[in-house]
Amino acid sequence: MHAAKNVAASAKEKIHNLGAKGEEKRDGAKISAEEKVGKAQAHGEMEEQQVKAEKHMKQAEAIRAKEEKKAANEAEKHMAKDNLAQKKAAASHAYENPNVVPEGAYPNA
Repeated sequence: MHAAKNVAASAKEKIHNLGAKGEEKRDGAKISAEEKVGKAQAHGEMEEQQVKAEKHMKQAEAIRAKEEKKAANEAEKHMAKDNLAQKKAAASHAYENPNVVPEGAYPNA
């Protein structure tokens, strides 16, 4: 069961990373379209260069956002695995020591 939960955490991370990559691709297409419109509306070489610079800045921002999401997804996966390991250790301790009640198990007692 624990192995299945680890696999589920990894699969969840992969799905979220695919979503982040899809968002980055969508943003990239939007940025390219905006660049084409900007170039068509530009009145001279300077404005075209400015449009290109804006495109590169927006692309860098989209890539940065994707990397941040991937890092957050990885941290979430590791947190889930750590929680699972803690639960497994607590269950093992409870099994080995059936007469020991963990502190805080009965808060109203």
